[in-house]
Amino acid sequence: MSAYRDPRHHQLTDLIGPLTQYESALCTELERGGYAGRSIDATVGKMRRLSRWMGERGVTTSGLTPAIVDEYLAYSGETPPPDVIEVPPLNGVETPPCERGDVIIS
Repeated sequence: MSAYRDPRHHQLTDLIGPLTQYESALCTELERGGYAGRSIDATVGKMRRLSRWMGERGVTTSGLTPAIVDEYLAYSGETPPPDVIEVPPLNGVETPPCERGDVIIS
């Protein structure tokens, strides 16, 4: 278990689970992407809940399969993202739709 000081709220939050190491990077990337603080908090909060659930069940990051995600969503009652996300054109260049589970690296 480690602790991360959230600069927006100045609260010390205990983090557990296999996703702990990614929280500050996720927060930084979302801030860099111009997301509002409330959106960042909601997204990071979802990651914290998933990480805690994974840790309690001994699921590693390499074990996070679509079936495990579906199990978590059933447990948590959270709504899964849509299967296809339309990405608007960037600088006039069309991009293909993203399938659920795709990782976009910019």
